[in-house]
Parts: sequence; structure tokens; C-alpha cells
Amino acid sequence: MADFIDDISINTIIGQGSFIDGDVRIPGFLTIDGDINGNVETPGRIILKEKARIKGNIHARSVTVGGMVQGDIIAPESVEILSTGLVLGSILTKRIRIEED
Repeated sequence: MADFIDDISINTIIGQGSFIDGDVRIPGFLTIDGDINGNVETPGRIILKEKARIKGNIHARSVTVGGMVQGDIIAPESVEILSTGLVLGSILTKRIRIEED
């Protein structure tokens, strides 16, 4: 059995206009388009859409940043920062890709 949750489908969506004040732990694939004031953790993948705002640390297998992260990112597999993305913190990963404008 795999050590991680296979993220073929999205397990959780935090939509635009949503606000969470506190830590979030999800067992699989997570898409965020809202605001979170707290740490975010999953054994799967996280996609931060353009309107996403995270004030806290992120720990996931891989992370795509299209919005803003004010905190550290730990993603053993990969981190991708899109042209609309901003990270104000440290990134610890095996592979990083930064998109140009």
C-alpha cells in the first residue's frame, strides 16, 4: 500500500470568500481559493489558486502557489510558484519551478 493518499481527485476545496482561522489538516488533495490564518498540512498535494491567502506554514507532498503564502513551505516532492504567486518565507523541497510573467 502507498505511503501517501493518491490525489487523482480533489478531496477538499476551500472556495473563494472562505476564511479559516486555525490549522487545517486534510487527508488528501487540497485546492484553496480562500483565506487561511493557520498552518496547512496534508500527505497529498496542495494547489493555491490566485485568490488564496495563507498566513501560516504549509506541509504537503507537493505545492503549487498561485496566491500568497506568508510562511514556510515544506514539500518533499516539488514546489511550483506561478507568475501570480508570492511566498514570504522559506521553501524546503527537492525540486522547485518558478514561472515567469
